[in-house]
Amino acid sequence: MKINGQSHYLLATDGSGYFRSEKLVCDCCMIEEHFDENNKMTLKFGHNILAGSIVHPDLKQVIPMCPEPIMRLDGSSKNDSEQTAFRRFLADFKREHPKLKIIFLLDALYANGPIIKLLREYGYEFLIAVKETKSLLFMSVKEGETTGETQFHERVFESGEKVIKTTKMNYRFANNIRLHQDKESPFINFVQVKEVTAMCLRN
Repeated sequence: MKINGQSHYLLATDGSGYFRSEKLVCDCCMIEEHFDENNKMTLKFGHNILAGSIVHPDLKQVIPMCPEPIMRLDGSSKNDSEQTAFRRFLADFKREHPKLKIIFLLDALYANGPIIKLLREYGYEFLIAVKETKSLLFMSVKEGETTGETQFHERVFESGEKVIKTTKMNYRFANNIRLHQDKESPFINFVQVKEVTAMCLRN
């Protein structure tokens, strides 16, 4: 993917769990409280990981990066967090691959000011999902529809021979709007894509 004429790699990053138990536990295990329908609490122990891989939309193969453990830090009760692990991952990745041009692909957990500020400090681009709510972000995008600051684009393409598949892509986008309401909130560019697919037999 190119930005300002420069090729960038897509790096998809997310947290995942790979071990859970109610009996086996070590000093690094995350501790989670679970309540059943009778409000009875049980403890579950587990190991989580923050994993990142370089991906390409046209290829099945990926290039995994060195994972970052998410664990209990003090050996007693303090659980680590995915965002804290991501901060460590960023520092290590920048040190080991200082010249790579990267676009981070992240879920809505990372849609906050401190993470975006950190990504910009490291010089990385990003695509971060956001949940559609009644937040300032979506209110601003909606308001921009009447002022012209929010713009629209549509693409339609067909595929197939006997059965024709028509795909319509509707884009809504706006630039330089606040992510959140607080004054320290970063300004971001917003894009929303809706895909509608219809199928019919060729006459």
